[in-house]
Amino acid sequence: MQEKWSVGIDEAGRGPLAGPVAVGVVKVPVDFDWATIPGVGDSKKVTAKKRGVIFSRAHELKEEGKLDFSIVMMDAQYIDEFGISGAIIEAIAQA
Repeated sequence: MQEKWSVGIDEAGRGPLAGPVAVGVVKVPVDFDWATIPGVGDSKKVTAKKRGVIFSRAHELKEEGKLDFSIVMMDAQYIDEFGISGAIIEAIAQA
């Protein structure tokens, strides 16, 4: 039987006038138990310290093969040349 996955994509940095855009992609089995990463949720409601804890736990789970994720940064020069949408699409492709 082929395993089924859920994939989530998010970006940060679309609004600023200058600087990079970051794109994160995560892939988890459809039956993934989110309780294995305590505190995960809306990043705007999570403290910087707690984000670090969540990120460390995600790395552990990645090493265990229980999830996969990638983060790609596209610099301002790329955005200037290809536009913000083009930069995000390329970052997703790379991730």
